[in-house]
Amino acid sequence: MRQSARLTCEPAARRRTFRLLGLALLLLSLALALPAGVSALSATNSSARFARTSAGDVSLASVTFTDAAYGWAVGSYRDASYANVPVLLATSDGGITWNARDVSSAGSDASLNSISFVDAQHGWAVGSTYDDSIGSAPLVLATSDGGITWDVQYTENPWDGAWLSSVTFVDASHGWAVGTCGDGWIDGMPAVAPYILATSDGHVWRWLDRWHAGRGAVHPGYQRRRRHVE
Repeated sequence: MRQSARLTCEPAARRRTFRLLGLALLLLSLALALPAGVSALSATNSSARFARTSAGDVSLASVTFTDAAYGWAVGSYRDASYANVPVLLATSDGGITWNARDVSSAGSDASLNSISFVDAQHGWAVGSTYDDSIGSAPLVLATSDGGITWDVQYTENPWDGAWLSSVTFVDASHGWAVGTCGDGWIDGMPAVAPYILATSDGHVWRWLDRWHAGRGAVHPGYQRRRRHVE
């Protein structure tokens, strides 16, 4: 009797096992299918929200937000003559839509590499501008109307080419911008050095002495060039 009962229960146990296995496979297939559906939905929404700019292949280098709604992004692209064209985009709805701002004040051959805002109105963007007579020069733009208009605050070229790669402000008066200056090669090594600017009123920028900024940060080739000039 015990053997008969055991034989009778084995088919039922197998059926329960198969049902559980089938349920597990069903849940697994649903779990695998869900991310694909979510990804497709996200991609569809993104396509509806963002339209590709007509400027061409824009490369964005920096973005900043002052709160969950207001943000700005900067970059550049190459036009038909291979000149750099600066790009500045702004959003007031958390990045759902972006609008291009006029930064023609930067010049006809310029690029923007970094941007910083301290509130919804006051911001600064830095990069470089190029001129055949002076080469590459550092560039600082500023706005006091939320990025609608931009004015040049600094563009000087005290050395053989310079550009700014990053800017930050702690309030509407105190900010710093850093980059690289120097151009060419010395003894097969690049002749470059750090380039540091600072402002204490949000308008006038002073060039910090790169040699006092720390010789350890200066490339040896550039030091030899400096001593040769002196």
